Amino acid sequence: MKIHLDLKNLVLSCSLLSVLTTGCKRENITPDCPPAPNNKAHTEGTSLPNPGFESWSGNQPFSWRLSTYGSSKTTGSNSGQYAAQIWNWYSYLKGFLTNGNIATPAPGFDYNNTGGIAISGRPAALTGYYKYELGDNGGGNDFAVAIIALRKYNPATHKSERVAYAEANLGPSSQYQFFRLPVSYPSSAIPDSLVVTFISSRSGYCGDSGGGNCLYLSLDDLALEYPGGKKEIAVK
Repeated sequence: MKIHLDLKNLVLSCSLLSVLTTGCKRENITPDCPPAPNNKAHTEGTSLPNPGFESWSGNQPFSWRLSTYGSSKTTGSNSGQYAAQIWNWYSYLKGFLTNGNIATPAPGFDYNNTGGIAISGRPAALTGYYKYELGDNGGGNDFAVAIIALRKYNPATHKSERVAYAEANLGPSSQYQFFRLPVSYPSSAIPDSLVVTFISSRSGYCGDSGGGNCLYLSLDDLALEYPGGKKEIAVK
């Protein structure tokens, strides 16, 4: 993990942007706000499996699923040996990374009826490190998308129903940057499952110079933050 020196003033101003008032919120996340100083964190609630993407079977990270095309592991990591990378391919098709059973993830739509991980507790935020390199996207101002969806099985309807949902735009950055995607709960329901999804772009289109590939999103060191600022942090 990167060590950050005294950035209290910036961290306080950044934290004000994390307040949500509804169960579904879109945030723009840019490199302007650094992570909080890495004080000793505590583990509370469920942690994400393989959050640093160090364990792989072929081109698939254990406990996660990458799109068949527009995805790979990369040695350009924030820490450890590997990170996960997704990108637009065939000009407009989007790469994705998810721990749910999702055929074609899309921002704003909760397809996360199955899959994900069993969870105890109510995470306050999804955090991690990313970099987002545009490549030949025609000079467009595009963003990658981070999504967290929490659900609970309803025995009366025999369906898994939404408890909370949040998504964020991840802005361009040539270096790894910290992100924090906060979650707001519109009710007192306790979720029993969680799905995390990343999509390579919201509406990007690639030019020919990159062979139809662009908008490269690299991800590493994901974690769930719990109320009180407590966070599970993966050990590589």
